[in-house]
Amino acid sequence: MPTRNPYVRTEEDAVIYRVHPGSPTLLDIDVEVAEICVVVNQAKMTYRALGLVSNLGLGQGLDWPSLEKLRGQLDAVATAAHLDPLPVEVSMTGDELGPGLEIDVGPMCMYATELSLRTSTGRTFRELLSETVDRRNVKGALFALTPIRMPAGGGHGGMDMGTAAGAAETGMGHGGGSHG
Repeated sequence: MPTRNPYVRTEEDAVIYRVHPGSPTLLDIDVEVAEICVVVNQAKMTYRALGLVSNLGLGQGLDWPSLEKLRGQLDAVATAAHLDPLPVEVSMTGDELGPGLEIDVGPMCMYATELSLRTSTGRTFRELLSETVDRRNVKGALFALTPIRMPAGGGHGGMDMGTAAGAAETGMGHGGGSHG
């Protein structure tokens, strides 16, 4: 009997992922739904954004114009317990390796922030991704989001709470329960 991944819950019209220290780092977006929800623990304290990763490159059509078109068809909204839903930025990034996309995780929150990423056209993510690149000559294309951690010295008062060293520095461990 296959085991259930506790970090992913699929509903009829959305895929829901959970991101926290120790969770999987590749969140598949090549899916047959028009909404992906990512529940991010410690937004802007441990994680600053979600970045698009792929095993495709410029030769397969994953270039600046195609990613800009994809970006224009995405709506992102963050909801935290203490705030009303807030639109967040989907931005273009780039370096010597080529263009990329980053999705802001919303305001700083020590609890869970739900990031809702939707296609503005109502089409599925798989359909939008298929329009972004020519898949006829590509086998095994990977499209995923990966959490991008806060830089050292940023986030949680300059302490990296996502590592054993950060936990030792503060006397706090991971895994829940009392920290007192």
